[in-house]
Amino acid sequence: MPPETIRTLPFGTALVLLRSAPPLVTDLRAWTRRKDADLIATQRAAVEASLRRR
Repeated sequence: MPPETIRTLPFGTALVLLRSAPPLVTDLRAWTRRKDADLIATQRAAVEASLRRR
């Protein structure tokens, strides 16, 4: 995939690169819009607190 194509990808898309597969363009979804966003936020806070204690 040429660089000029990569640069024109809209916000919210990702380029997935695997060794032997062609590039894959996919849409991203904000984790805050997931059904389990509250659980993710709680677990994220726990991980961040654990890292601060180190």
